[in-house]
Amino acid sequence: MKGGLAALAWLVPSLALASPAPSRPPSPGETCLAAIQTSERQQRLPPQLLRSIAVVESGRPDAATGRILPWPWAINVAGTGYFFASSQDAVAAVRDFQAKGVRSIDVGCAQVNLLHHPTAFASLESAFDPAVNADYAARFLKALHGGTGNWPLAAAAYHSKVMERGLAYARRVLAVWPHAGRYGQLPATVTAAAATPAAPSTDYSMYTPEFAARLRRMDEDRGRHGGAGNVIELAWATRLPGLRLAPPP
Repeated sequence: MKGGLAALAWLVPSLALASPAPSRPPSPGETCLAAIQTSERQQRLPPQLLRSIAVVESGRPDAATGRILPWPWAINVAGTGYFFASSQDAVAAVRDFQAKGVRSIDVGCAQVNLLHHPTAFASLESAFDPAVNADYAARFLKALHGGTGNWPLAAAAYHSKVMERGLAYARRVLAVWPHAGRYGQLPATVTAAAATPAAPSTDYSMYTPEFAARLRRMDEDRGRHGGAGNVIELAWATRLPGLRLAPPP
């Protein structure tokens, strides 16, 4: 779950949610924030954590407010973000990518990945409904916290359970989360329990064959040596080539 952002200095002010001016309807970004705020409250998440994640995921300048806000009709494919003017345009773009064989696509306000969450939405159209997207993202984040017992680590796992990628992402989230200090920073070192091994059912098809084979062997090593998660990660880090998505068939 990824997003392209401008300078970090723009982000912190963007998190202060102001009520839309009564003379105009809410902008798409404000609609995203309102849905996220509702979902945070319903799932009893720490205030503004999911909002901070969404800003990192799909933040863009909002013409109506001048702030960086999450965008409901955003997608991300292989690290490249695309922003659309309507839900219909976003749905059409996803279907076009899928027709070309692309399966790993992040969608909506909170950039839920369609490959890793195939049952998240009743339809592709509903994935771009801010309320539906935010509700699923909030429930997923809460479940991650149940597994880690730590909100910063839950934010890391929201992006990736591969330690290096997840922690790098979580640092970006914590940098814009106003309440990060209250809920604890990322640990200086991650325990083997926190560096969750990939499940046996991990889908490696999004990676090039060479990378997928090595990643699978690394995950098998971690499974065999449960107490040495970080050691295994470090040993393999010098042997894994750069992450590359497999080209569409």
